[in-house]
Amino acid sequence: MQDLSYQATRRSPEELIRHLQNFELNLRFSAGIWFFSGSNSRFHIRYGQEMSIEERLEKFASLKEYGLEGIEAHYPNEINEHNLPLYKDFCRDTGMKVVTVVPNLFYEEQYCYGSLSSPLPAARQSAIQRVKETLEINKELGTESMLSGRVSTVTKILSVSISARCAVGSPPAWQKLWTPYRELGWRWSPSPTNPGAE
Repeated sequence: MQDLSYQATRRSPEELIRHLQNFELNLRFSAGIWFFSGSNSRFHIRYGQEMSIEERLEKFASLKEYGLEGIEAHYPNEINEHNLPLYKDFCRDTGMKVVTVVPNLFYEEQYCYGSLSSPLPAARQSAIQRVKETLEINKELGTESMLSGRVSTVTKILSVSISARCAVGSPPAWQKLWTPYRELGWRWSPSPTNPGAE
């Protein structure tokens, strides 16, 4: 896990101003592949011109010179087992990277009452399976993080946000949501918002 203890350094107002004057930030940019083509979902009809994944990747390549380094995509509608070689070839050829693959747990009608926390067992099981498959894609691509529903950034150690904790509700519901991550050998990290971490 990355050491962030330096962030706890206390500084006087003068030290803080001096630090801010000398601090350099290496900004890195990524964008979602969905930005380039309007989608169809349970929320709205398709807007804009539909573009293939290949066309969208060409747009990404054209933006590299402006600082775009990373690609974000949803599984299974934008990245999946069938087009994974396309993404790998693109990354190899351009030097860009897929930084995260996110499970699509919101557009489909089956998730209209939620996904991992749905009261409908079939939707919940579908979401769990999709998260597992998305984790495998992330693992194969060597991404550093994954977002999932109301859960904040998921890395090898998962930190849980207050909003995720509140949205899911009781500990038994949280345990159901956590099931796919645990089955893949991931664990929670202790935090002020997650005192019951494993």
